[in-house]
Amino acid sequence: MTSPDRAATPRTTTPSPAGGAPTLTRFTSTSVLIRGITTAQAHYLTDQVTAHITELTIDSAAIPTGSADRGVDVQHGIGSLLITHPHITKLIPTLTGLLNTPPPPTPATTTPAATAGAVTHHIIPVTYNGDDLTHAATTVNLTAIELAAAHARTLWRVDAIGFAPGFAYLTPEGPDQDLWSRLPRHATPRQQVPAGSVAVAAGRSAIYPASMPGGWNLLGATTVTLFDPTNTHNPALFTPGDTLTFHPHVVHTPEDTR
Repeated sequence: MTSPDRAATPRTTTPSPAGGAPTLTRFTSTSVLIRGITTAQAHYLTDQVTAHITELTIDSAAIPTGSADRGVDVQHGIGSLLITHPHITKLIPTLTGLLNTPPPPTPATTTPAATAGAVTHHIIPVTYNGDDLTHAATTVNLTAIELAAAHARTLWRVDAIGFAPGFAYLTPEGPDQDLWSRLPRHATPRQQVPAGSVAVAAGRSAIYPASMPGGWNLLGATTVTLFDPTNTHNPALFTPGDTLTFHPHVVHTPEDTR
């Protein structure tokens, strides 16, 4: 749904010097949308904005110390950030400066899960028995066991939460990135995909948090709960920036059970 002030606010776009991307666009009267950023840039911006909000070119007289107006909301998308603050106009110059500042290099000894602040690494048990496992493996010239092994050895990073509560878009890291881009979505989605289904499509992986329609290739299933509405503090298991690896419980094709 379009917010009322979104339509009324004129759009202004600030490109970075590097080829016009990423871009910072005025989204609503209280928010900006930053597109075309890497995961590292997204977490660098998030850390800087949330850690230094009281120092970011804000007139302290206009926003008294302790005021709720000092809070900033940052929502991660795929290659994008939506930053909302009541005084977003005063933040834009600083945001532009941060956008044009390369994130500090990651030390070679630092693990991926430790590079983005308070992120969590999850190990997800999975039974590789999905209805599409054999077909997907054939598509990329692998056996079902080889494809399952490739999925399990890949480090996956949570880029964004969307589509449904707790549905995480996972981006692969490591040498197998090209492999996952060779598996497109189904032309005709299934009307129902079981909750816990582990799937891949168009260069990403995901776990279906509930039974719902979906067009991704089903490789297996997990019993891990991804979204708990009774947890009012943090109902979603994953947070953007978290990392995952899948631990194979068993691998077999659907034909093995027939």
